[in-house]
Amino acid sequence: MINIKTLPGADCNSDHNLLMSKIKIKLKSTSKAVKNLKLNLKLLKTNTAIKEQYTVEVKNRFTGLEEIQEVEQRWVKLKDALTQSATETVPTMKTTGKRKWMTEEILELMEKRRLAKPNKVRHKEINKEIKRKCDQAKEKWLNEQCEEIETELYKEPKAMYKRIQEITGRKASSKTGCIKSKDGSIIMEKDKKLERWSEYISELFDDDRNEDLTLQDIPEGPEIMREEVENTIKNMKTGKATGQDMISTKMMQALEGIELDAITKMLNTIYDTGEIPKEMLQSIFIVLPKKQGATECEQHRTISLMSHMTKILLRIIMKRIRNKVYTEIADNQCGFIEGKGTANAIYILRQIIERTLEVNKDLYVCFIDYTKAFDRVRHEEIITILQQLNIDGKDLRIIKNIYWEQKAAIRVEEETSNFQNIKRGVRQGCVLSPDLFSLYSEMIMRQIEEIEGLKIGGHNINNIRYADDTVLTADSEEKLQELLNKVVEESENKGLELNSKKTESMIITRKTSIPKCEIKIKENTIKQANSLKYLGTQITSDDFTISVVSYRHREELLLPRLCTINERVYTGVEKSLENLRDFTRRGFKSRIATAADRWLCYLNLGDPAFAQR
Repeated sequence: MINIKTLPGADCNSDHNLLMSKIKIKLKSTSKAVKNLKLNLKLLKTNTAIKEQYTVEVKNRFTGLEEIQEVEQRWVKLKDALTQSATETVPTMKTTGKRKWMTEEILELMEKRRLAKPNKVRHKEINKEIKRKCDQAKEKWLNEQCEEIETELYKEPKAMYKRIQEITGRKASSKTGCIKSKDGSIIMEKDKKLERWSEYISELFDDDRNEDLTLQDIPEGPEIMREEVENTIKNMKTGKATGQDMISTKMMQALEGIELDAITKMLNTIYDTGEIPKEMLQSIFIVLPKKQGATECEQHRTISLMSHMTKILLRIIMKRIRNKVYTEIADNQCGFIEGKGTANAIYILRQIIERTLEVNKDLYVCFIDYTKAFDRVRHEEIITILQQLNIDGKDLRIIKNIYWEQKAAIRVEEETSNFQNIKRGVRQGCVLSPDLFSLYSEMIMRQIEEIEGLKIGGHNINNIRYADDTVLTADSEEKLQELLNKVVEESENKGLELNSKKTESMIITRKTSIPKCEIKIKENTIKQANSLKYLGTQITSDDFTISVVSYRHREELLLPRLCTINERVYTGVEKSLENLRDFTRRGFKSRIATAADRWLCYLNLGDPAFAQR
């Protein structure tokens, strides 16, 4: 202990004085990661002067860019021009710890309270006034946010749900904490955790693929037009984390004229030669725990940070090949298809159940769960499928080169591992991944098209899909087992594996006694469930229509959240009733059932006015 002293003038909202001591200790030396200051890139859209200054700097730095023939060198010059111009012209973001509802009046009162600390009576009076002002300001701010959500954001579910999360302060945990090694021991040290994660990623994405795969066809394809690049950049979402090159979407959205021409020529050079710069092939994996307290690597999911310039190129290719891809996808696939979503899959399943029960039959259902489905897709199979679609040779070459030359590193606690090859799995964060996985799974499910499931309206219906969430349907145990056996066989041929512990069966019936269903994955009998969640919807064996609470319909989370925030249950109920006709008009019966369940919950509150209605 070197020194101890009090600080009577410190404002810590207490009658006690702040005590400060100086202690001499020896700590273990640790290296702190240097965080780069974030640029306030919103100013490129809102401040005309900054935008003009930025575009002038980029234009000057692009001088001589067309004279460079080598792709890698041209890319480095283009990247440096964008990032350095932004650093020199765009100011950094100012951080503040002030609450959003805090007012200048409250801050002034806090300063007066600090100065009045010697006068305890005056200090206490000001402190009471601050608390009262804080309550009023917070209540006013919450009311304004709720009214905005109810009136303006209700038709935009994503923006609405994001605003609700901001208000409630609910954030998903992004800390990985300690993890277990292969032998089950706990790892606490940062360097060992990074080593373990690097080992896990290497094993997860390792595969015995043909590294010398060559395309036989002569590469052909139309030139990338400036309008394609401009429209793609304009429609890209902002606020996404950048890749290794640190080029953000907002930097490119501020460009026009000559600058866009330079980017278009750069992309055409890559498209014509098939040579892709190294940084455009690199990704950074960030690991996020699936649940609190996760210690196994398998209990985490990875998100990928990749170059936005790569996203532009792939988005252009995606638009060119999408028509050919969509014609191959069956109607019972509701995931990754424009205009479809979880509501469609739930509605289809509801209709199947209702029609089956109407004719006094039992419905046999199997809910399939794949183990790391997206990470086990074989690259050679993808190329084979795309070749069968007869897409342009240059498009196919770009896709093949990206998958064969891609590298990824993993970042843990601001430390990044070495880059390593990714030999299987669709690319994390890639705009092509949803379409490619849909095609891949379609090749599996086509093998069961002729196997009988159940007949409705003269059609054979044996599966419903939302991305990798697959439901097999049949009217008997024998038919369901036959379907499952074929799916297991074809999935293994494509490198996918069913998780027998999480795959479950169910019999939906009106009988008082639920029959037994013993179906197997090879030698393992899967669990028969009486109740489970499918796409966030609760399904029960006895009567599907009793309990339907769709947690994935995020727009419907608005009402209970608002009631919790503002303690205005009746207002929430009024809003629900007003939107009943809207739900009916859309034809989403599952949404109506969800709202009905919520209204029953409100009835339990004992509101006589609502019960009368």
